[in-house]
Amino acid sequence: MEKRDLIGKDYSLLYESIADNPDLLICRWNSDTTLTFVNRAYAEFYGMERDQLLGKQWIDLAEKGPCNELEKTLHKRAEVEHPFQREDPVLAADGAVHWIYWYNQPVHDTAGKLIEYQSVGIDVTEQKKARRRIIESEQTLQLILDNIDEIVAYHKPDLSIVWANKAFRERVAVDKESLQGSMCYHLWYGKQNPCDDCPVLKAVREKKTVVEEIEQNGIIWHIKAYPIFDDSGNLLGVVDLA
Repeated sequence: MEKRDLIGKDYSLLYESIADNPDLLICRWNSDTTLTFVNRAYAEFYGMERDQLLGKQWIDLAEKGPCNELEKTLHKRAEVEHPFQREDPVLAADGAVHWIYWYNQPVHDTAGKLIEYQSVGIDVTEQKKARRRIIESEQTLQLILDNIDEIVAYHKPDLSIVWANKAFRERVAVDKESLQGSMCYHLWYGKQNPCDDCPVLKAVREKKTVVEEIEQNGIIWHIKAYPIFDDSGNLLGVVDLA
């Protein structure tokens, strides 16, 4: 009995240490979304005392925020008996909209009956902003490349195309969606194997910048192939400019 009590005490201390984590919004709630427990971080997020939140339905809190319809939809799913996740925009006490990633775990009694849910939330607002900045940067880069006359393409080491600019796509008459994963030698010349004098292939093999002039069908191409490496020196691909 003493050993069992000791284990129970250790578990309680562990739970308390997790619940006191200022980066985790933790709550427990019934199937009608009535809150039965909230940690300090959860209460501070909403600018309320913990006792003020107990007995309230988080669906009512959500109706004050921008995710009203999403939360109502979730309310209809509240009887699910398996873990589920969601990512919601939530209006915090500071008046700003924060994105919270929630992991929701059903809790059962010893007979296997569902009694409540426990939710752990993490504020992922900054991560979403960072992802948005990356997407915007990629869109800006694509816009720049699409507005230059030179043909630009990025290839994997196996020569398959990851992306190419508008000049490239127009030259081979292929749209952006169909381009990805295609082989340049097939698009340009209908071949099944790389060209013998391919600067991109040479850059892959030699792992250095290759500059070549190639004549194809009466046209002289001045081509530069630049190998791209990661921080560990591994070859990621090759950018070619013609």
